[in-house]
This record gives sequence, structure tokens and C-alpha cells, in this order.
Amino acid sequence: MTLDSAKNVAAEESQVVSSTDTDLRRFRRRVLSFFFPCLLFIPWLPVGLIFGQQWLERAKGPTNETQINQSFRGAEDREYELLLLGNSRVYRGLNPDRFSVSSYNFGCNDDTFNHMYFKLKWLRDRNISFRYLAMGVDLFQFSYMSPDRNYVYSRYFGDAYLDDYEPRTWADAGLKVRKIVRSLNPKYMFMPNNGRTFLRDNGQFIKPGKAAPTDTAKRSTRRMPVQVGYFEKILTDCRKHGVKVWLCMLPIRPEEQNAYRKGEIDSFMEFIREYVTDDVVLIDYTFDDSYVMSDYTDITHINEAAAERLSVQLNESIMSHLGSAADRSQIISRSTDNTTRR
Repeated sequence: MTLDSAKNVAAEESQVVSSTDTDLRRFRRRVLSFFFPCLLFIPWLPVGLIFGQQWLERAKGPTNETQINQSFRGAEDREYELLLLGNSRVYRGLNPDRFSVSSYNFGCNDDTFNHMYFKLKWLRDRNISFRYLAMGVDLFQFSYMSPDRNYVYSRYFGDAYLDDYEPRTWADAGLKVRKIVRSLNPKYMFMPNNGRTFLRDNGQFIKPGKAAPTDTAKRSTRRMPVQVGYFEKILTDCRKHGVKVWLCMLPIRPEEQNAYRKGEIDSFMEFIREYVTDDVVLIDYTFDDSYVMSDYTDITHINEAAAERLSVQLNESIMSHLGSAADRSQIISRSTDNTTRR
């Protein structure tokens, strides 16, 4: 082998060694970049477990569990003549402070009529009384059974409430695990709330947002017999205790109205009007077009400012009815016309 050949071989071997070293260094960096966050997380873990939930709620607002627990505490500790029940449309859309009688908002996200019935039963079991009930009635509210908050509601309502649901131990456990994992994320420590989401002492939940023309929803007016049964139990309970009831259909966007098939809304209105009596009044704002897109946070919820207007409006309707003659119509509407538009 010539001297030049030997030098070329040595150079090639040196390049191979250099390339191998480079690959090893690159591998070590990747391993360290993978394990370094894990090493940092170990000392963070006890801090996150102790304070993570507080930081999460400061950044994102109260969790479902916090909302429900605070809601029940308020329902038991406060005195009120008018009780507001319903799903998130009532929960976010009605401010009890705008009513002429003392009021409390006992609504919650995704509440359906079984939840409302067991809330009434919970109040009765504690000898908590009220004179009036304003109950939200949505077109789709009879069509499903919401299980997502059962891990909290079951602590208040007991086994009789859970009898309507299939057991879902793993699903509820998964919700709890996801809640813990979210609270361990250190980014929430640096995200102040800035007034974005909060729960008032009077029960109203405030969650800002901005609606868009592209918002959509899936809706059905299907009526499950079990939900119709609970709806009727609520009215029976109120009749037994001398409670005046207002069935409140709150405004909905045209985009949400379009989620229903032709004739569905007419059929539902025929159904709900059958329950109107001297002590059960229907207040129908479904097609009230004084609420426009800028009043909404998404496809279905109005914002805080619009909620103030709606609360005053509903209070005027209720007070007007309480002061009206006995032969006054039991259906109050604020549509541009009083006929269904679809």
C-alpha cells in the first residue's frame, strides 16, 4: 500500500469515527431532551397536587364539581321566593339580582328534567320552601339523559337518581383522572383569570365568548318518556306545595332554530301548551329577535350583558302576570309574530 493510499484509508476511518461520535451526541441530546422535562416534573408534582387545582380554576374558571358544590351550598344557605331551574341557558342567561322578589339560580350546565326533579326533592328533604318556580324548557331538553356530572350529583341525590342510568364506573373514574392531570399542568400557574369565567353567589354562571355565523348544533325534539315523567313530577310537586310555575322558553338564534326539522317546533309547542293551567304559565321568547348574534357567546348561550336584559324582561313578564286579572292568557310571547317561523 502506498503512502497516499494509507492516508486516504486513515482519513476515511477518521470520518467514520467522527460520524459515529456525532450520531452518539445527537442520540444523547434526544434522550436528555426527553427525560429532562420528566426530571423537572418530579419536584413539581407535590406542588401541583397541592396548588394545581387552584391555579386551574383561576385560569379556566370553576370546575363542574366546584360549580355544583357551590350551587347546592347556595340553595341551602340562602332564602328566596323564586327558584330558577334549568340547563346552561338558564344558568348563564338569568341573573337573580334583576328580579323583584328574592331569587336563586339553581340551574346547571346540561341539566335535564330528572336533575331538576331531584334538586326539588333535595330541597324538600331539607324543608326549604319557595313560592315561585321559573323553569327553563328547551326544545331539545326531553331528548336525552345527561350522565357527565353523575359522579358529583350522585353524592347529593343517592341511588334513586342513579337507577335511571347504566353504571359507568370507568367513565367517571376517567373524568376524575383527567381533572387531576389538567390541574398538574404548570402553565396554569401563569394564567390569571382576568375575570373571564366565574360563578356568582346568586347561582348565575358567567362564561364570556363570542358567537360566529358558522356556529352549529345538533338538536332533536324527541321526547323520552322518562324525561316527560320527571317533568310531570315537577309540576305535581309544585301543585302539591302551592308553588306557581313559569315555563320559560328563552331566545334562540336562527342558526339553532335551523337545527330542527320542519314541523318539529310546531309539534313541540302543541305538546308543551297542554301543561298550561291557572298555576302553570308558559313564557315563550323562542323567536324574540331583539337578541342578535352579538348578544351570544356561542350557538346557544347569551352573554352577560344580554343576560341582564333578559332577566329584566322575564321579571317584567312574571310580575305582570302576578298582578294581572285571573282571566289573563296563560301564554306570554315576545316573538315578532306569535307563530312558529319554520
